[in-house]
Amino acid sequence: MKKIILLTILLFSLGFSSKTESTFADLYYISKGSEIIKSVNKNITEKEAFQISTVAYEESEKYDIDFHFTLGIITTESRFNVNAKSYCGAVGLMQLMPRTAKYIAEKYDIDYKNLYDIESNIQIGVAYLYHLKNKFGSYELTAAGYNGGSGGAKKYHEYMIGKRKADEIHNQTLNYVPKVMGYVYDYRKLTKI
Repeated sequence: MKKIILLTILLFSLGFSSKTESTFADLYYISKGSEIIKSVNKNITEKEAFQISTVAYEESEKYDIDFHFTLGIITTESRFNVNAKSYCGAVGLMQLMPRTAKYIAEKYDIDYKNLYDIESNIQIGVAYLYHLKNKFGSYELTAAGYNGGSGGAKKYHEYMIGKRKADEIHNQTLNYVPKVMGYVYDYRKLTKI
């Protein structure tokens, strides 16, 4: 309890006021998320870790996406590197392609700022996860779609039900999904109350 009170004071002193009514459970998950972020990326500041965890938690709650899944995607995509940029042009924490980000921002009425902006990147990224989850149903297929697009998700689904062999799927997607889901499993264990 003492740690939660100190965390609450720290969060508010750092300027993070929750947009939702925070409960102690919310603050617990935000705190644990921040610990996970710091353990993955040793170069990130406390303030950035709290900001990332807070925004990721709030957006995950808003869109009914598992917070651990959001953290698993970000870990796999950028290892919480705010300035990450891939060879194909994906940007920021959630490695969003600018065209996809613009589409999702318009569809879900999100202010499209700069994809290197923590809040903007996570808001758009989690809305995209929501979009994919509604389209594909499971977290595994959502991860496959996030990595390999609709075609990648379809092929991964066929692989899951035995209609396609592993060598018929893009190797990156084949490795991506279990990696994300492994992080989800690990993060759920770390945040268990």
